[in-house]
Amino acid sequence: FPVLNNSAFVSGPAVDTHILWNHDFGNSNVELGGSWLHAHHNDDTDQNADLFGTDLTVIHTDPSGGFNNQLLQFEAIYGNVDTSRTQTQHSLGAFLLGQQQLSRDFYAGARFDWTRDALDERREVWGVSPYITWYWSEFLRFRAEYQHKGGDAAHEDTVYFQATWIFGAHPPHPYWAVK
Repeated sequence: FPVLNNSAFVSGPAVDTHILWNHDFGNSNVELGGSWLHAHHNDDTDQNADLFGTDLTVIHTDPSGGFNNQLLQFEAIYGNVDTSRTQTQHSLGAFLLGQQQLSRDFYAGARFDWTRDALDERREVWGVSPYITWYWSEFLRFRAEYQHKGGDAAHEDTVYFQATWIFGAHPPHPYWAVK
């Protein structure tokens, strides 16, 4: 169910904002943010979509300078989307991700996703996705992930293999930094 599906973007532009607070606490960095998106839902300018989000990222780095770093991320989004001039659909979704660095080049993590069905707010869908990542070099990363979906929809199991590469100019950084 698309939130924005109109062809009149120029006459009714969307407004999107994200505020962010970031602070270091010893060997941990905490980032807290909030987001808001407001736009017309379709060509009828009386139908709007409003999405409100909050996100939290915590990175703990190994105080010895070793490769024992952790990453924790959380994000939640609440939506109000007009489905007609008199009705509004409400929905809520969130994810939680944890990642542990195992060595210089290997990471293991898991992500949990949950959402209300955007077409029927009485239904919910969830997913669990453990993964392992290997950095072959600073410029090339491989990831294998298994995902199980459940809830009020058909259960589904999927295996993904991802290759991510970087080319061109980019800022210098150690590739074993928590990613």
